[in-house]
Amino acid sequence: MVNLSVVKHYLFGADRRRDPRSLLVNGLLPGLGFASAVWPWTSLTGDTFTVGLIWMAVGVVLLAVSTRFFTCQPPLSFSRSCKRAAGLRARHDCCPLSNG
Repeated sequence: MVNLSVVKHYLFGADRRRDPRSLLVNGLLPGLGFASAVWPWTSLTGDTFTVGLIWMAVGVVLLAVSTRFFTCQPPLSFSRSCKRAAGLRARHDCCPLSNG
């Protein structure tokens, strides 16, 4: 999924780049990475795929709760925009997401 987000951001988003190097680095290579991830997915059994989706859903729910439904930065952040964002913060301490 990270590979698709790179393609979307750099080739179709606000930071659109269309020179040949960007098409290769931000289009073709992430596209190949995504294709190489989809190939093993197609060989998973139904039960394995279901367990993986449940595991991903649990992660999304935990992220939503820990970020107060995506209004704060995640508890573990490498951002320097908030004084205490460099590590795990107390539950009551919220570093709001920046708009820019």
